Amino acid sequence: MKLFIPILAVISTLLMLIVAILSSAVLSILLKEETNQINFAKWAQLGDFLGGTLNPTFAFFALLALLYTIKQQSEALKLSKDELSATREELEKSRIAQEEQSKSLELQNQATKLQMFENTFFKLQELFFNSKSAMYIQIVRNNDMLIKIDNQYYKLNHDIKLDGGHSLTEVLYLLPRILNQCFNNDYNRFDGHFYKYTSSYFGQLYQIFKFINFSNIKNKNIYINILRAQLNKHEIELLFHHCLGNIGKRKFKKFVENNEFFEYINLNQGIEQKILEYDINAFGKNQKIIDKYNELKGKSTSVKAENL
Repeated sequence: MKLFIPILAVISTLLMLIVAILSSAVLSILLKEETNQINFAKWAQLGDFLGGTLNPTFAFFALLALLYTIKQQSEALKLSKDELSATREELEKSRIAQEEQSKSLELQNQATKLQMFENTFFKLQELFFNSKSAMYIQIVRNNDMLIKIDNQYYKLNHDIKLDGGHSLTEVLYLLPRILNQCFNNDYNRFDGHFYKYTSSYFGQLYQIFKFINFSNIKNKNIYINILRAQLNKHEIELLFHHCLGNIGKRKFKKFVENNEFFEYINLNQGIEQKILEYDINAFGKNQKIIDKYNELKGKSTSVKAENL
């Protein structure tokens, strides 16, 4: 194709030379005749000769030029198509790279959020446990079963070894017993006596629950289980009663029910008395507790039916 244009120029030049030579020859013949008169017939013959010679020539070259133009356009279109295809491939590679980068950034963002959540979660736990150890309760033991806390006497039906100042952590095992034996599991009355301890204790515990539940992390149950594992059986029992009191019932109760927090609670008489005040979901998949729940619910339904 690169040689086509020079060849076409040479051929055109040669043809023009031939036409010029022939035209000169014809004119010479015509000029040898009488020139005193205009011979229109001779000029007409010359015009026909030139038109018959040049028109096909120019038409031929026009055809060649058209074919050349078509060829050039075809090559240009093919080149454009190849470039478009290459551009498309580059754009696809760029799109895939951006998606991979986006996924990587998303994973990195999730990891950062999880790290920030865990840092806060474990810090809240640390503050919670430190506050239990820092909060002291003064106990005066009159005898093995009579103690005084904050100028209030409590008589229990078992030996009490504590005497003097003790942290809330050490005294927690006594509180469910005081609630049961001295207040007949009436948490609101019990809380009236121990509010300055329970308000801080359950307030901090509630904030940890709230922090977990309102976070945007997955597998929240993992952190609920970690928190539950840090509480002993006495704390869980006290939480059971707190969530049925005037304060705990408003918000705390729903959290423990939704998170199956009492799945491993130890049943006793005080808990069985109030177990039906909870949604069964609070006890998770503990079949022993579920059976007891359904048994007590059946008895309650029968009693209600008899009273009607």
